[in-house]
Amino acid sequence: MVKKFWLPLISMMALLGAFPSFCNAQSPAKKLQTIVLPSIEPSDAALHEAVEFLSARSAELSGSPAGGVNFILSGDESLGNTPVSLNLQNVSLGQALWFLSEIARLEIKIDQHAVMLSKAAEWKRRPAKPTASNRAVLQKLRQIIVPGVEFSSVPLSDAIDLMRSYSSQLFTTEADPKKRGINFVFVPDPAVDKEPEVTFTLTKVPLSEVLRYSAELTGFEPRIEKGAVIFAPKVAKAP
Repeated sequence: MVKKFWLPLISMMALLGAFPSFCNAQSPAKKLQTIVLPSIEPSDAALHEAVEFLSARSAELSGSPAGGVNFILSGDESLGNTPVSLNLQNVSLGQALWFLSEIARLEIKIDQHAVMLSKAAEWKRRPAKPTASNRAVLQKLRQIIVPGVEFSSVPLSDAIDLMRSYSSQLFTTEADPKKRGINFVFVPDPAVDKEPEVTFTLTKVPLSEVLRYSAELTGFEPRIEKGAVIFAPKVAKAP
């Protein structure tokens, strides 16, 4: 069940980090790691709806109505109505929550009973960490050759959708269809009302180059984190 009310937030804990005092098989921290979502596709949903979806799916996939994860969304109505869109395949509940927090700029805190979400007082870009799954994604991006792409005033989110389709259709070296695709996450710029568009034509280029040109033309910055490509507004470097 998702509950929305103000609650004093307790000691900060890193998502999917070590929880020696309560990280048992039934703890929220453990469930975030072990529950795998075959797919998640909320499009232009309100944040509270996306959180309710994660809560319901966690119960379904745990095999018990009481086996899901409790989520508490702490904030006013505007936070709950924040629009979010995700299109992910085969990710853990914790990964999905992390990507959601990137889009809505949420602070995540976990205790032995629930996962608490609130608006981050000061948002800072979390640096990407080199991992085996991230290196595998980069290798796929370089291996997939796109025969041709023609964008004419295409919204960036639509261009990202096409890149997602390319990754699934063109990665023919992988026999298992479930492992072919790459997850992409689009993080809108909250400072602007209109989504940037891309216009270019390319033939016979790696998917990584389609990604690079899309980023350069829009002022966005792609990075690979938690096994997915995240497209987020470029952050100005401090002088």
